[in-house]
Amino acid sequence: KTQLYISLEKWYYHYLKIARSREWTVIPAFSTIKPGQSNRVIPLVRKRLYLSGDLQGCEPGSSSLYDPCLVKAVKRFQRRHGQRADGVIGKNTRLALRQSLNQILTKLALNLDRIQMMKRHDNGLHIMINIPAFRLYFYTDGKVFQTMKVITGKRNHPTPVFSKSVKTVVLNPYWNVPKSIIQKEMIPKLLRNPNAMKKQGIEIRNGWGPNAEKISARSVNWSQYRHSKTVPYRFAQVPGYKNALGKVKFLFPNKFSVYMHDTPTKKLFRRNIRAYSHGCIRLEKPRELMKTFAELNPNLDYKKAQKILKGKKQTYYNVQQVPVDVSYLTAWVDSNGILQIRGDIYGYDKEQLKYRNRY
Repeated sequence: KTQLYISLEKWYYHYLKIARSREWTVIPAFSTIKPGQSNRVIPLVRKRLYLSGDLQGCEPGSSSLYDPCLVKAVKRFQRRHGQRADGVIGKNTRLALRQSLNQILTKLALNLDRIQMMKRHDNGLHIMINIPAFRLYFYTDGKVFQTMKVITGKRNHPTPVFSKSVKTVVLNPYWNVPKSIIQKEMIPKLLRNPNAMKKQGIEIRNGWGPNAEKISARSVNWSQYRHSKTVPYRFAQVPGYKNALGKVKFLFPNKFSVYMHDTPTKKLFRRNIRAYSHGCIRLEKPRELMKTFAELNPNLDYKKAQKILKGKKQTYYNVQQVPVDVSYLTAWVDSNGILQIRGDIYGYDKEQLKYRNRY
């Protein structure tokens, strides 16, 4: 058993013990509660947070006042559910508080099953991206030494779950636009305005080979390719700060054509739910990740790379392979021993539960 499994299993038995003691009380429906207000459900909320280990430094009493000690407990509860820790017991916090013990135990069991299926990395380096947490964790010998926020695929463009290894770091990347995006987004823009691609710094070439020539968007009847099986043109966004991949990308070759990359749209990292991409993984701090790879690879000089990034020349570095696990955990225990719970962004918990119940 891995440490990830053992630590989550402890929490499973913690909740199983509560189930056997019959101390758990379902909280009835209630409206938003702000700090300093009173409400009949407050004693139940206090008891619920005491049982989950969030209420610390004060006892679960019968007072119906939403006092500062309980506000602190609610903020802790919100943080470990991936919510904004504002202390206001609003819609999402209410839903999480009103979960039944059976729902919590089921969620933990589903994730224990998933962890058992994951690759073991007892020693050495590896990266784990947890889609529901929207975070990257870089491990060395089982301990997290670097973490950052990530943006993953939308619900209709989910980031796949798989394992591969980072092999290449690319500075000033070109973005070769996928056929699906060309047809759904680029061609409709060109039909409205033939100069649309120029504004985005996207070149159109008459093929994919090294000798493919740049062409004018006006020279093609784009409507014929709107729904065709192939688009015989390459759309490539030139390197630069407007490039959809930003200034750095990390390649770990896979059948899904998914990779990690920088992004010019930094403001999306301020949000708690960060499912906005077409499937690739956008990084909050790509240069910091590049610095880590530079420390591991003598051929990748960080200072030299910084100079290259000021220009626009696409540059490749082959690096020591580091395993990457793109995973889907809606419940896990962090390095501080705190049980983390997240929403089922892609509905995989539901699917897995159906399968479990069937067999």
